[in-house]
Amino acid sequence: MTINKKYEKREMAREKGAEKAAQIERAIEKELLQRLKSGTFYPQEIYNLNQKEFEKVLEEEEVEEAEEYEEDMDEEEEQEEELDDEELRRLQEEEENDEEDVEDIGER
Repeated sequence: MTINKKYEKREMAREKGAEKAAQIERAIEKELLQRLKSGTFYPQEIYNLNQKEFEKVLEEEEVEEAEEYEEDMDEEEEQEEELDDEELRRLQEEEENDEEDVEDIGER
């Protein structure tokens, strides 16, 4: 099986990005807990956002993620088709070589 270096590189970059995002998220959680424990702010001071705006932003992010997923799937399908074409050509060449071998044996 052929490994696509471009695909691997992209996946590694995504993994690194996800790890960084997780580290940032954990750091924020720790900071918020620390502030809550120290009394820097009280839960009453935490303001809620407008629910409609929040849902709109959330929906936009979901659409973007869906589009990225579709693009990735399209790329993977193209790569599979390329591999299938290469494999088909290789099999046809092998079959032709086998036929030539059979002809050579028959001539002896």
